[in-house]
Amino acid sequence: MKEIVCNYAIARFRPYRETGEFANVGVVLICPQLDYFGYTFETRKHKRITDFFPELDLEIFKAGLSGQLKELNRITGREHDEHLNQLVLREESQASLVRFRELVRPRETLFNFGETGTVIATDPRAKLKELFDYYVKRQFATDREYQEVIMRKSLADFLRRVELDKYYKPDPRIGDED
Repeated sequence: MKEIVCNYAIARFRPYRETGEFANVGVVLICPQLDYFGYTFETRKHKRITDFFPELDLEIFKAGLSGQLKELNRITGREHDEHLNQLVLREESQASLVRFRELVRPRETLFNFGETGTVIATDPRAKLKELFDYYVKRQFATDREYQEVIMRKSLADFLRRVELDKYYKPDPRIGDED
């Protein structure tokens, strides 16, 4: 399949603009070359929200999320397919891009979007799922030793940059197989 350019933005729930704290709750993605506009939001698991904002009434989040999804339907003029979590627009790609930019522009609302990113994809639906898994579900952090691996790589890079890596080698006598 041919590689195409897609733009995406991460949907954020930010109930207290005074603190700037937010939780990633969804992703929108557009591929103008294919007239594709897709989105997916976390609509079932709310524990992250209630853990991060314990004093917040969950109904506020649910109502805001419902409004955000209605806004997506209004902007696209199509009904949202709950099974696929995606919409396909059949209109001029430039008009789709204008609607996308309007949707993700900076706002002071409960739900807003981070900066727009660009990715290359062969399958926009698969890329949307991949972005959702990364930014909302944080699947990159599922490895128990994730933080240690990052720290080890950073330290090794630093030692190489300052030419000290020759003095620091793993000692095979330390540790066991576990």
